[in-house]
Parts: sequence; structure tokens; C-alpha cells
Amino acid sequence: MFRGARLKNRPVISAQTAQKLGIVYDIEINEADGTVTSIIVVRGGMLSRILGMGEIIIPWKNIAAVGDRYVLTDIYSTDVK
Repeated sequence: MFRGARLKNRPVISAQTAQKLGIVYDIEINEADGTVTSIIVVRGGMLSRILGMGEIIIPWKNIAAVGDRYVLTDIYSTDVK
């Protein structure tokens, strides 16, 4: 079984550009069926987290792969502001 807590702090990489988009900060779960709906990625450091800036919400359908050390997404780095 895979636990969502194991995703926390993993780098999120764009599969198209190989750029780091940020790190996994949290996941969103559908309460009705228990499935993961998206991951919340934080860009920048601790200050960004405190101020609530630099958050990217990536739908689970856009996650290409979850590895032991990183998460790949099909989101282009230019798609996130």
C-alpha cells in the first residue's frame, strides 16, 4: 500500500521540460471515494509557505509517474505561474 505522506517533500518535475516545479506539500483527497484528486506543490522556500504564495495545484490526472525520489507531471513549467 502506498501512503500519501510518502509523497511529501518530493520534487515535482515537468516531464516535457525537465524543470523542477517545486515540492509536494500536500495532497487533496475526494472524501466520497477516498481517491487522490490533486497534489499541492509549493515553489520557493519557507517564506512562500507562510505567506501562502507559490502554490500550484496539479490534478492527479496530470501526474505521469511517481518514483521513489520524484513525481513527474505532464504540466509544462510555462503552464504554471
